[in-house]
Amino acid sequence: MAVASLLMAAAWPLDEMEVPVEQQVSLIVRVLAFDRSLAGDGPLVVAVVYQDRNRDSQRAFRAAHAGFAGQTVQGRAVRVVGVPMTTVPRVAAALRQADVAYLAPLRSVDVGALARAGSAAGVLTVTGVRRYVGAGAAVGIGLRDGRPEILLHRRSAEASGADFSARLLQLATLVD
Repeated sequence: MAVASLLMAAAWPLDEMEVPVEQQVSLIVRVLAFDRSLAGDGPLVVAVVYQDRNRDSQRAFRAAHAGFAGQTVQGRAVRVVGVPMTTVPRVAAALRQADVAYLAPLRSVDVGALARAGSAAGVLTVTGVRRYVGAGAAVGIGLRDGRPEILLHRRSAEASGADFSARLLQLATLVD
């Protein structure tokens, strides 16, 4: 366990991502199964928002892309698209084509504005960066007592049109 913690710390700054992306994706897929608003036909589009010139962001993009690819949520095949971070309005326009937006680690970006843009487009924002949930991302994966925890910004989730079952609300830590 100590070796795994050291490797994780070397790959992901603890202030950015507490849980490896592969584990985040697995939990996010489970969380999405609780969102009744995602039921439907056709692929479930997950947009991964990342920065080209940020190594941590690029790594998270590659790991999230690989993790989401081949998954299904409520019988819908997941289709992953990369959305390079340029400006909030451009990313917001790209998010209109998605159902879910995964926010990789981003530098010098107003994450609150991204989360609001996602909500306005009816897109659920998810992340592995704890502080992004405080800024308005709807769902996050953090770490508590050495175990992954689901963080839920209830107002942001509702603003995006999410309809989570009561069971998820019991499992998640609410952040508002």
